[in-house]
Amino acid sequence: MVRHPERDPYDPPPQFEPYQGPGFNHWDDITPPIFDDENTPNERKPRLLAAKFESSSREAEIFLHDPVSSLVNGAVEGISSAIQDASELPRDPYIATLVINHHRRLDYRVIRATAMVDDESIGITIHKEDGS
Repeated sequence: MVRHPERDPYDPPPQFEPYQGPGFNHWDDITPPIFDDENTPNERKPRLLAAKFESSSREAEIFLHDPVSSLVNGAVEGISSAIQDASELPRDPYIATLVINHHRRLDYRVIRATAMVDDESIGITIHKEDGS
């Protein structure tokens, strides 16, 4: 692991202004056309979703602690989704989560996320914005 003394978790947190912008708390379907091949049945085709959350917000906390419910439209107030109901998600999915830059703090950052959903699993990638 690379140590970044300027971002040591024991130092006082840097002062960031909370991000105020549009487009938060909404999952967009960004599945590329290449995923839509003729040989894969519709129920087995993977979907790729993307969202961004303001860290420390209620919606970000829900996403980080219960990502599956944040993927379903209407399951969590304040988070809209490209997935319309829970039947479009795998039942009791295997969930794998990867945080790209875990060393970055979460205070006053934009959290970007992608979710790859197929018929049995969900893979989530989380990226924390660099606040410096």
